[in-house]
Amino acid sequence: MYKYEFGIGSKINVKTPKVNNIKDIKFNSEQSSECIKSCYEYPNGLVLKIEQYADKIIWETNKKLILLDDGKFIFED
Repeated sequence: MYKYEFGIGSKINVKTPKVNNIKDIKFNSEQSSECIKSCYEYPNGLVLKIEQYADKIIWETNKKLILLDDGKFIFED
């Protein structure tokens, strides 16, 4: 698994090719007094878990994030 940490207010633009319909993404979320936890499962095998705290956002994924020349990100295949 890969782990990434972002500051609140960070703008992260991730391309998700091979996703034709947003309804194909499985999603669940739970909220506590400490954080919001979300999990996304994409049809291309990507699993993205997000924990959002008051001061940071943590992403845990099964695929590596790659920075593109245009400043956007994509997940490796």
